[in-house]
Amino acid sequence: MEGLRTDLDVDPFDAPLDARIYIDYKNIGQKPIEAVKFRMRFVDDSGNNVGTFQASDGVILAPQQQSSQKFKQEKIEAHSTSLMLRVLMVKYVDGQIWESAKAPLVPKP
Repeated sequence: MEGLRTDLDVDPFDAPLDARIYIDYKNIGQKPIEAVKFRMRFVDDSGNNVGTFQASDGVILAPQQQSSQKFKQEKIEAHSTSLMLRVLMVKYVDGQIWESAKAPLVPKP
């Protein structure tokens, strides 16, 4: 992961309403990739999960090439304070798939 930024839209009481998430990432592997699946989790001050979702980017990246993507989560819990991000899966151009050790634990949408 090269960069992660989250911009929130807030209500008049500064409670978050929605989020725009900007990701910059790089293919650090030896093979070109064609898709990446991310898991994003909003947490509260105590680190408790207050909302998890998945998002994918379908872009071909040669080794060492970078990409940027923007995602929007339309509704988030008002007590969200941080965003955690994990790469769940990478699909290579040759059809092989890499999965995070956590991927089998994630419920299928």
